[in-house]
Amino acid sequence: MTALITILLLVAFAVALILRPGRALGASVIAVVVTAVLIEGAGIGPRLSVVLAIALALLVLFGGGRRTAPAKASTPAQTDVQPVQHALARLTAQVGILTRSRVLALRRRVDQALLSDAAHDPTSDYTMLRIKLERRVPELIDVALADLPGAVGTRKRAITTELLDDVEGLLDRIEAADPSAQARADRRAALRNHLKGSGE
Repeated sequence: MTALITILLLVAFAVALILRPGRALGASVIAVVVTAVLIEGAGIGPRLSVVLAIALALLVLFGGGRRTAPAKASTPAQTDVQPVQHALARLTAQVGILTRSRVLALRRRVDQALLSDAAHDPTSDYTMLRIKLERRVPELIDVALADLPGAVGTRKRAITTELLDDVEGLLDRIEAADPSAQARADRRAALRNHLKGSGE
């Protein structure tokens, strides 16, 4: 049994020698010294001393300070969560099951609107609507969330429905004013007209 353990430990040490050659030399020296001390000083048998020494060497090889992988640089898309997204997340936690699917669909539309990188005039309707989405909608949601705890029954549903109608209406206007969406719509219309025509 001792021989089998020794073989297994030697195999593990060989693997460690390949993976961590820099530390293997120091571990080997430790193993030799520990073997001599155990045999001569403690009177332990050679086989058991070798097993213990190899086990200690493996502990030195693999038990040392483990390196942690360097943290990946965060991208704005990963870390910058807009206030409107936070507000919608709070709203999701407050609404019932039947309304939750509508809120989740709304959140997906908001995410798409915020991800849009269409080049646009800073004074355009599209820009103004985006600013309303990013700044005013969170306030609107917070006001509604403050009213919900004291509301019951139909009043609670009315507050939620009115809020969702308002945000959905704003998103409809944003999507309609999005320059990239307009360009796609124009291209689609041109292609359809071309297909209906008689020319190539």
